[in-house]
Amino acid sequence: MKRDHPYIGVDGIIINDKEEILLMHRTVGAYTGYWGLIAGAVEWGEEV
Repeated sequence: MKRDHPYIGVDGIIINDKEEILLMHRTVGAYTGYWGLIAGAVEWGEEV
């Protein structure tokens, strides 16, 4: 896919007092069924 602007993705690691890591279960897209870090994207024109 060709884009006319940069694409910025963001991942976060959240650890609780028991040193457990929070993961999300992907339900849509290319990685459906996989577990991953909490993630998102910055939309074009959005401030970071």
